[in-house]
Amino acid sequence: MNGISLSFQLIAGNPIDNEKDLSTSLIALVDLARVGKQLKVRLRRAGDRYQPAHHQRTEKLKNLMIENRIPFSQRDHWPIVMTESEEIIWSPGLPVAHTFIPVATTQEIAAILCDNRCFAISLTK
Repeated sequence: MNGISLSFQLIAGNPIDNEKDLSTSLIALVDLARVGKQLKVRLRRAGDRYQPAHHQRTEKLKNLMIENRIPFSQRDHWPIVMTESEEIIWSPGLPVAHTFIPVATTQEIAAILCDNRCFAISLTK
């Protein structure tokens, strides 16, 4: 997938003391209990939508990619991290989905890390 590597790490405890989203464009911090036991990675599809953190409504993935300056030539090969039920969690360079951001009551946080120098995708816990 376009030379991007993804990894998944469990963070002990909860470093979040408020509802501030600490994710960056290459690291997504997510509430492990909300994400579920397995993640999927796929390419974008026409009509993909999700509600980014701190947005009031769902947004088209295409528009978010444009707003966040994902190069046009790479958009069709950009990884989308999803739940087993195909709910979008995050994509590198975009905000984490509102449903999955850690809050003060979150017990376990997982970090999804993106490294664009590699040519494989690995999701490890």
